[in-house]
Amino acid sequence: DRLVWQLFAILVTIIRAWEAQEQEWTPVNVGMVFFGAMAAYTGLRSHLFIATVANMLRTWRQMPEVWDNYWWDLQTDVSLLACFLLDLSLEDYSSIVKRQYLLFYSAAAFWKFNSAFADPTASCATIFTLQHLAFFGGEALAKSLASTVAPLAPSATLLLESLVGLGMFCKPKAGAFFAFVLHGLISATPRPNNISSFSAKCAPKLLLFADLDVLAAIYKKRRLLFTLVFLPAYLAFIA
Repeated sequence: DRLVWQLFAILVTIIRAWEAQEQEWTPVNVGMVFFGAMAAYTGLRSHLFIATVANMLRTWRQMPEVWDNYWWDLQTDVSLLACFLLDLSLEDYSSIVKRQYLLFYSAAAFWKFNSAFADPTASCATIFTLQHLAFFGGEALAKSLASTVAPLAPSATLLLESLVGLGMFCKPKAGAFFAFVLHGLISATPRPNNISSFSAKCAPKLLLFADLDVLAAIYKKRRLLFTLVFLPAYLAFIA
């Protein structure tokens, strides 16, 4: 378990440190990052426990002015603390997070089944999709395809988000795969509508959908590869 706790602590501490430097270095933020870094180095649950409490305090101080993903993070952190206090295993925590994320992603898709989201002239999906086209394909391509792509954007987005929830219900690993696809697209959205911090906060807990023994074995044998490949890819989620 310790190796996966280390990997988990590395990922959550990176996003929390990034958020802290965008806010201010309060004692709570300093403690959160310090004990998160200690957990990443040692793999000790006690260090991660303190870092998690600090993160929850930080979120509570910001309420109610927080995004939905902060609520997701807070609720899965409550589960993490419960597992530590009850001396439950990483497998137990993984099982709880799978159920929580099933509810979160399913609810996110469910609330998009409305006339406003389905309307290409009002839906955020249209804006984000055309932003992708303009940024990656150029303004000329975006203009030429806008009339074709725009009407399809809300339905395509709703389909992908529904596949996340449905996948997590039927086959959790498939649901996590679709979630990573969704978050990849979110993270690739240019500013000012980029919300890559949402993706970065969800990614560490989506890793818990993998086979944890396999994940620990890969991390143990391929730490250099993790440092050179996986960490830069994760940082790209945030940037």
